Amino acid sequence: MRGSVKLAASALSLALVALALLHQEAREAALAAVALEILLLAAGTPLVLRRLREQRAKGAEWWRALEEALSTVLPRPAARLVATEQLILWCLLRRILRPGKRHTEHEFGYHRRSSLHTILPVVLLLSPAELGAVHLLAHMLSPWPPLKWVLLALGVYGILWLAGLRASLELLPHRLEEDGLRLCYGAHAEAFIPYSQIQAIEIRPRSPVRNVLFPAEGLKYSPEGTLLLPVGGRTDLALRLRSSVSARGILKPRGPATRVFFAADEPERLAAELRRRPGTGFP
Repeated sequence: MRGSVKLAASALSLALVALALLHQEAREAALAAVALEILLLAAGTPLVLRRLREQRAKGAEWWRALEEALSTVLPRPAARLVATEQLILWCLLRRILRPGKRHTEHEFGYHRRSSLHTILPVVLLLSPAELGAVHLLAHMLSPWPPLKWVLLALGVYGILWLAGLRASLELLPHRLEEDGLRLCYGAHAEAFIPYSQIQAIEIRPRSPVRNVLFPAEGLKYSPEGTLLLPVGGRTDLALRLRSSVSARGILKPRGPATRVFFAADEPERLAAELRRRPGTGFP
């Protein structure tokens, strides 16, 4: 059944493209696209809701349950992208409604030196002029009047998305769970490392990735078998593993890797807590 629904989703996506190309009037193409999207949602909604209830009953967090549920009707990368988008918006809303958040003793932040602290204020400062200029140019040059409003909506959404990503860095910290260490870079990347697979822990500040304009951040992978989660262009801790692990990116997994370098605001405390965890093999 899942294969049939996914095949139908692919066929409908191709139909959307075909209709958009065949229709001369943009309004007609848009209406046809909306009709087909509604048909697709109606066909897949019962499957999605059932899988969502199943995953929530197993204790999965809501965004992971949503991804699993959407994967019944969408390819996994698309399901991951939709779930990530909802998580980013949720983080933004939670940050607005509840500005302060304290991490528990099992949570470890990594956001303090993030380049997003610099980028977001600059974007907020410059965006009114940029959005106004784009809106004016579209109004003067575009033969399709609604284009200026579409571009304005996309610009505002992009700003909200960036603000939500920054909020997710604070709301989704590294976490020591019952069976392993969960590493995060906000809503964009995640890796779970069982304690039993950790062979060595090193406090090793380094700058593994350089960028001319902004310090590199997020999930990186080298073919030599190394996962990197730098923040502000730097990592603080290194793990050597007994067996390889993979990390989940926003669209696809990265790995396998037997070494993991990641950033942490309190590397000494995190290393000490890791060494005390049963199963890591440390005294």
